[in-house]
Amino acid sequence: MGCGKSWVCFSEHFLILDSKIFASGDFVVARYRATATQKGNYLGIAATNKPVNFQGCNFVELRNGKVIRSRIYADNALLYQQLGVLSLPKAATA
Repeated sequence: MGCGKSWVCFSEHFLILDSKIFASGDFVVARYRATATQKGNYLGIAATNKPVNFQGCNFVELRNGKVIRSRIYADNALLYQQLGVLSLPKAATA
């Protein structure tokens, strides 16, 4: 069973370690750092049962108390590296 783009794929032990929320007018920004274990198919990546640590930032725009726009920014390359599906090049030495 897959769970598509949802973080539901990352177990019931999805834990937010640190978060900061900023709001001004109709805009809310939430920055977070979390840990979880991949238990389901995520974006075509079969369950690895590997623990991951990641961080991200959500930008939300509200109108009349309802969300009209939401964007999530995260370091997916680091997430894929932890899942074992991406190798990052080694830094060049001087």
